[in-house]
Amino acid sequence: MRYLSITFVLVLGLSTLAFGQKNNDEEVSAETYERMIKNAYEVNLRALAINTLGLTEEQIIDFTPVYMDYMEEQAELMEDRREMVEKYRKELAENDSEEDKNEERAEFVEDYWQIDIDEMQLKNNYFDKLEDLIPYEKAMRFFDIEESYRSRIARAQLVEVMPVMVELEPIKIAYDVEKEAFDNWKAINVDGEVSLDHEYTYNGLKKLMNYAESMVMMEGIDVDNFEQRKSDIMSLAKDLTKNWTSTEHADKAKKAFEHTAALVADIKEEANVVLSNNQIKHLNKAASAINPSQLMTDQEEKVYAFFDHAQRAMNALSKNIAMDSYEKYDIR
Repeated sequence: MRYLSITFVLVLGLSTLAFGQKNNDEEVSAETYERMIKNAYEVNLRALAINTLGLTEEQIIDFTPVYMDYMEEQAELMEDRREMVEKYRKELAENDSEEDKNEERAEFVEDYWQIDIDEMQLKNNYFDKLEDLIPYEKAMRFFDIEESYRSRIARAQLVEVMPVMVELEPIKIAYDVEKEAFDNWKAINVDGEVSLDHEYTYNGLKKLMNYAESMVMMEGIDVDNFEQRKSDIMSLAKDLTKNWTSTEHADKAKKAFEHTAALVADIKEEANVVLSNNQIKHLNKAASAINPSQLMTDQEEKVYAFFDHAQRAMNALSKNIAMDSYEKYDIR
């Protein structure tokens, strides 16, 4: 079960006790930043980055010290942001005139954006370093992953102190690459051909499973036997492409769809987020609609319907999990 408590993180992670009070000679550290992310999202960022980027042993050796330096400097900027938000929170409590309040809000936005600029400059500097050590695509992906967690923590802090300014921190997800790959496939193949080679169904399931795998990995969602279940689904999908004369295509597609629907439902349960029961119900219904005794090529509308409902359910899950990261304030 995935249990998040952003209040707990804000108290123990973003507080000066967690980051280290500067007047107590306890410095901000990369390890503290890593620990905060792990406490909030049940994710080991360093291990996740290495695994997601597929770094070789040599690349890991080169990547690690640069990663630690970057995380330390990023932690210092996060502490600067925390101090700025705390200062503004105290100003809000003052009995100022409306004109003074408007001026303070404007100054706060300017200061907030200045830290955004500083973070972008930091990312630019370290991208230059990383691209000499690992392929530039992997360097870009690392920053996307790290930023998705950092922005959520900053967003949670804004919601806690000043919800009206939450738009300063848009929602980001660490697996946007896989999400977009599935969404783009759906857009391009809105009426893809369900032909005898069954590449449409195979490719759809492959991109959908990559999306689901990245979601559970990046969000720290523990789904029982996920890898085996994904493997079973892809095995059924691969079987569709092997023998075009087989009479079992519809039966195997139905099983793959039903297993996929069950997996999505379990992700929803283990993520512990709100999702309309109708979305899961429609996905299950679409999966069960495939008739095993009928040719798959005669059931293309049912195949389209399944992927439509899968996209809606997965994208709703992605959004709600990200929103959940800053909307839950009860300490569990």
